[in-house]
Amino acid sequence: MMILKQYSILLSILTSGLFVNGQNREWSLQECIDYGVEKSLSMQQRELQNKNDKLDVRDATLSLLPSVNGISPGVSYSFGRGIDPETNTYTNTRYMSVGGFGVGSSLTVFAGFSNINRLRAAKLSRLMGWEETENQANQIAIQVMNAFFTLLYAEEEVRITQEQVENSRLRLKKIEREYELGKKPKSDLFEMQAQQASVEFRLITAQNNCLNAQANLKYIMNYNAEEELKIDARSVSEVHPELHELKTKEIFTQALQTLPEIKLAAYQIRSAQLGVYSAKAGLYPSISISGSISFGNYSDHR
Repeated sequence: MMILKQYSILLSILTSGLFVNGQNREWSLQECIDYGVEKSLSMQQRELQNKNDKLDVRDATLSLLPSVNGISPGVSYSFGRGIDPETNTYTNTRYMSVGGFGVGSSLTVFAGFSNINRLRAAKLSRLMGWEETENQANQIAIQVMNAFFTLLYAEEEVRITQEQVENSRLRLKKIEREYELGKKPKSDLFEMQAQQASVEFRLITAQNNCLNAQANLKYIMNYNAEEELKIDARSVSEVHPELHELKTKEIFTQALQTLPEIKLAAYQIRSAQLGVYSAKAGLYPSISISGSISFGNYSDHR
């Protein structure tokens, strides 16, 4: 028990140290994007939907195979007294029967290709889910990036405004000293005091904007609102976009090939076409074959 208690104390100290370091560390832009994508509730729902789409593909594939049913074994047992037909006397009787084993199978030969279209639609829905996942990840990344730069701008505005407040405070002290010495009129003192109040008001506004920007970034990242979040301004300088000289047609062609929204729209058109085919399949007659077999009858009558 003493060893377990010491181990628990050591583990709690290490955990608390890691927790403090995790709070004090600065988050880069890429870390904020990765965290936001990973912790997003919409992304988690999309992942669950992708698993459901995978199961739909499996079910649609199994629908093309024959179905087996009707396995129903049965056992009966009875006993009592009855009349023996040979001796015409009462005698003890016992009857046991085992049987009723049956196997049935059916297969749809033709139903307007409804099962095939169902499989195609399930596979297409799975592809749409992948593109929708990538699209949501891109949208979350853009939102996190905008919130990150908004917070970065707000923090820089607070820093600049604080410097202005300090400079204004020094000028105010200078004006007050000159007014006491009779070098400045009282109107200059009032004007400087008004400027000081205006700068301090801008500082309060900038601080409120910074708090709102930080709360917005935590909300988009699904970050704990009670924990502190510090961003690393130096991580922005590490992002160097690649410069390419592309024409308008090349940009349009590349967008058609890479953007998930474009692929998703094409899949939606194909899905609508399969929906029309599935609706038309209901107008055709269906042909199916089936068969069954039963065996294993045993009885014992005494």
